[in-house]
Amino acid sequence: MRTNTGIVVFAKMNKTAAVEIKIMTIHPLYKKRIWKKRKYLVHNDLGAKVGDKVTFVECKPISKRVHWTIVEKLEAGSGKLDIENKKLEVRNGRRKTKDEKLKTRS
Repeated sequence: MRTNTGIVVFAKMNKTAAVEIKIMTIHPLYKKRIWKKRKYLVHNDLGAKVGDKVTFVECKPISKRVHWTIVEKLEAGSGKLDIENKKLEVRNGRRKTKDEKLKTRS
């Protein structure tokens, strides 16, 4: 039975959540570390929310794309992803955060 640990990135579906895992691999030729991300649709009986760190295991297919289920919540999240607040926009060589963009518009 395969087991993974990841962070819930979307939980608005009925008893289903999208969980993202990160895997670090090393490029075979250049030896550079590369982070790869993968999203899984997971059956959410425990009521995990966005930002929660969860462990999930493979199970029989529940629907067309859902064949994993959450076993336990490891850490509770804040309800928001920190990634959303740190999205950057590059203009004229200067990076602006989301908050700065909103201030300049109003």
